Amino acid sequence: MNLLAQDSATQEWTSFDGKSLKGQFVRIDGKSVVLKLPTGKEVNVKLSSLSFESHLQALKLSKPEAFGKDLLKVPEKTEAAQSATSVTLEAALANPFGENPTIDSFLQVATSQWKRGNPFISWHMLPTNIREEIAQQSLRNMEALGTPGRSQLSQLISSLSKIATEKREWILGAQGSHFPFLAGAVSDPQKQWPYLVGFLQKLSEAKLWQDDNFNQANIEKWLASMSLVMGYLNVMHPEKSNIAYEVVSQSADSDDVDVTVADQKPVKVTFQKQGKLWIVPEAIQEIESQLQEEKQTNAKPQGLTMMSAGMSFVAPVMKKLAEARTRQEFDQALASSGIQQMMGAGARSGAGGAGDMTQLPAMLTGLPWGLPGFPKVGSGN
Repeated sequence: MNLLAQDSATQEWTSFDGKSLKGQFVRIDGKSVVLKLPTGKEVNVKLSSLSFESHLQALKLSKPEAFGKDLLKVPEKTEAAQSATSVTLEAALANPFGENPTIDSFLQVATSQWKRGNPFISWHMLPTNIREEIAQQSLRNMEALGTPGRSQLSQLISSLSKIATEKREWILGAQGSHFPFLAGAVSDPQKQWPYLVGFLQKLSEAKLWQDDNFNQANIEKWLASMSLVMGYLNVMHPEKSNIAYEVVSQSADSDDVDVTVADQKPVKVTFQKQGKLWIVPEAIQEIESQLQEEKQTNAKPQGLTMMSAGMSFVAPVMKKLAEARTRQEFDQALASSGIQQMMGAGARSGAGGAGDMTQLPAMLTGLPWGLPGFPKVGSGN
């Protein structure tokens, strides 16, 4: 038994479910902490069952010399966020297609706007009834979160932004790509990390989460703002903006177009004229079917449901990680939290979802991820 154990005072220890007991620290034994109760009896308590504060308390008592050192401080030089687009909100809201575009001019505008960093062009490619349904579903999603939920989500994103801005090397160190919410977000940290930081900084802006966004008058503006945030993800994966097309045949009611995205083989896509738009009927039907299903079941997206359920647990832990001043504190907080098991499993298996914060804007808005009807790149597009 070490001297610290002999001299340590009786302290209060709490679990994640709110239970508490008083005991004197003895030692850490594998995955448990050994405590001496006031009765003199020694008990083993699993570290994974302790609250964040009690887990950290055990680690500090076990290795005081590690926590006494302050050698690995937060780097003073923070990550510089890169801008993803020069497109303004006003420009994103404006429909650029004109009154009666040909198939060639329609596709030229769509692809050039996408490459410029304006993902909201996908909104203007949708029929009016689909846009109205997306707006209504977004309002339902945000109403389901409520003001407290949106506030908690905003705080969570702010913590993640601080972590990504100040602690890149810590994230890419021992914890590697398993860091919760950012798992799988970047494949080339040197090139992509500044855009991930920019994405999180934009997503954490307070004005995005204000209550007055979520009404009929302002919802389209909010959707456009969120879409421009999504533009950072396109810049992180430039291959998804490498789009080429060739009109191969035309008829009275439809045009066939060979579309090539990234280095994939060309895919033949049939566009039909509908009013001022050229649409891919199958793609529009798929979007419409999904919206109707969500409306009928009054269901939130599965990933959002998972995130809502876990936010009360996740947000305070992320705050602790954001406030950690040493690498030891950061790693121990992450290891003791259980977040990786709870939120990171989907991302580690490539499923994304609640384990990947980059999916959040699409989850909340229901906006198409990419140009409607265009081939998708891999499984993450």
